[in-house]
Amino acid sequence: MPSQFRLDDKELASLYSNSKENKKLNYLNDILKLIDERIVGTEIDAPGGKPVIQINLNNDQSFPISLFGDAVRKVTEIILVLLNSSNKVIFIDEIENGIHFTKHKFLWKILFEISKSMDCQIFATSHSAEMISSFNQVAIEEKFEDRASYFEMSRLPDGVVIASRMDTEMLNYEILTNSSYRGE
Repeated sequence: MPSQFRLDDKELASLYSNSKENKKLNYLNDILKLIDERIVGTEIDAPGGKPVIQINLNNDQSFPISLFGDAVRKVTEIILVLLNSSNKVIFIDEIENGIHFTKHKFLWKILFEISKSMDCQIFATSHSAEMISSFNQVAIEEKFEDRASYFEMSRLPDGVVIASRMDTEMLNYEILTNSSYRGE
């Protein structure tokens, strides 16, 4: 999923329907409630015959997902793609874009849970210290160390790019000591 990637409403509604059939929408609704406390749930509506995800608010109003911010749309797309990706590998570029840093830990918790339940693997890129730190905190706190690895990409003086793997313990040390862990 490139950072500017967006599914159209029809594709998103199709993924939503599949997730609903598989009784997996709780992941989506839980994370959306954490992103915006006014959100109470989601549903599909088809005004003019075109399916669209509606976001239900705590004031009994419902609005198309297109009227919400980038975080709601991006998280919905990521979660629905994952919920429809059993035994697959998912690549997410600049995962932090549009998502407030106070919500990073919630996102990682849901992503780890989905990846485990769907038996899929997530590769996500980020330059955000907050997102990387949240990834590592959740991996440690929620006991996902065996499912988490961090790869730092660096460019050697001759231009060759290398990737160095860090486990959660090593990454935690790099974060706590303010070391260079983002390819800096």
